[in-house]
Amino acid sequence: MEEQITRVKAGSAIQITDETRDTDDDLFTPDGGVTYDIIDEDGTVVVDGEPMSETTTGKWADTFQSAESWMKGMYTATAYAVHGGKTSIRENQNAFELY
Repeated sequence: MEEQITRVKAGSAIQITDETRDTDDDLFTPDGGVTYDIIDEDGTVVVDGEPMSETTTGKWADTFQSAESWMKGMYTATAYAVHGGKTSIRENQNAFELY
């Protein structure tokens, strides 16, 4: 199945989601929570270390407001989960195109 890229009008709210799974692939809650960054296609971080809320065990979400002044193009989110002194990094999650 081909992955679809979400198109979002500049200035709109955008929801970011993530899941945290252990080595057995079970959902769990990391003790340090989950944060994310949003990066534009030039590599500029436009959202830095924003915390996510856990909606149910191991499932995380946050809604942020894009700015009309942001450049048009592709953006990606990188999520960071901290647990027991270790950080899990999931890159290129929740890609979207701002137009």
